[in-house]
Amino acid sequence: MGCFWEPAESLLKQPGILATTVGYAGCASTNKPPPTYDTVCFGNDYVEAVQVVYDDNILKYEQLLDYFFEFQKPGIKRQYASVIFIDEENEDGREEAKIATEWKVKAIESKVKPKDNLSYDIVQIEPLTRFYKAEEYHQRYWEKQRLRAFFGIILIVGASGTFDPVIDAVVDDISLFRLHFDTFCNAAFLVGAGWMLLERLLARDVRELKRGDSAASILDTGN
Repeated sequence: MGCFWEPAESLLKQPGILATTVGYAGCASTNKPPPTYDTVCFGNDYVEAVQVVYDDNILKYEQLLDYFFEFQKPGIKRQYASVIFIDEENEDGREEAKIATEWKVKAIESKVKPKDNLSYDIVQIEPLTRFYKAEEYHQRYWEKQRLRAFFGIILIVGASGTFDPVIDAVVDDISLFRLHFDTFCNAAFLVGAGWMLLERLLARDVRELKRGDSAASILDTGN
């Protein structure tokens, strides 16, 4: 469904959807080690996927499939393929597979022109073997990045000296821990940027999620 950041956020805003988790799915081999973002980017096995926990009293599976198609932005690579993964090892999963197949057939036969001229033919339905929760910095990615961008802009403006007249009106010496305020802002910005780079390079917290893990987590937190 394309890069998982945006679809995960868009899906979470829909009524009836309780949680989304971004991760990796689609590798048929059981002998390979858990994936990382780098191995997914440079490999041909895994797809960036979004696991969804939803309230079926509010949201029907067919509507969830409509949301999937609406918010996806698939690419050419396997990493960004348009895939519906279904755990067919239980009765609910087999029913979902049946519904998904019928949904796709009806969508193709309806000849309704879909958004962005995407064809329903590109949608694949595959059995889910394993789902690995992606590194933590990928979870709720844009939500975190917007906050970081806000503070980054504040620090850049502070480093430019824009706030100096305001601070000068309050204190005689524009300093903080013997550092000029603009120097402090520069240092804080560089530390933040360095942390984001280290977070990306060092993150290895990928783990397999079993069926029901995300739902159990929601119940544990009281959501």
